[in-house]
Amino acid sequence: MYSLEVHLDDKAHSFNSVHVAGTFNGWSQTADGLEYDAAGTRWATSLKLNNVRVGDKLLYKFVVNEQEWVCNDQEATETNELGTENNVVVITEAMEEPDSAVSSAWVEVENHQDEAEEAARDEQEHETAAEPAPEPKHVSHRKNYYSWLVSVAGLLESLKWFFRCYLVSIFTNKGANSQ
Repeated sequence: MYSLEVHLDDKAHSFNSVHVAGTFNGWSQTADGLEYDAAGTRWATSLKLNNVRVGDKLLYKFVVNEQEWVCNDQEATETNELGTENNVVVITEAMEEPDSAVSSAWVEVENHQDEAEEAARDEQEHETAAEPAPEPKHVSHRKNYYSWLVSVAGLLESLKWFFRCYLVSIFTNKGANSQ
């Protein structure tokens, strides 16, 4: 199975709906809807593609408000023999999803990572009373990076707490010993 992430910018959030149609879904105007990501000011989705192979070329367009067909100007395009411009992507090995047998080990690690993230967020809320950054609806490599940052932040908070308590206990014990 391969994963294809597509997006269409909408900084003003002027679209009511966005779908992606292409050779991978028989050019269906409604099969694959995108969700609006307010943080990224764009519509996005991650498609799971079963019937493709490395090297396959996929053509696609976005259907805005169920009637206007548009391309993402920031992505590669190709004009077909009829003069119609479409976005184009070639399937690569990097787009391949891990096998379920292999990825089952990752699921367990991810679950523990989610618990660590939640603990780090709870600790941070108690110390700073600040809200953690909301997780975006569109999750891609940014989620992995975000998860990594949260894990590192939690680790740093734990180290800060440890050294604060450790140093206080050292100075408290030295003060008691010198009296």
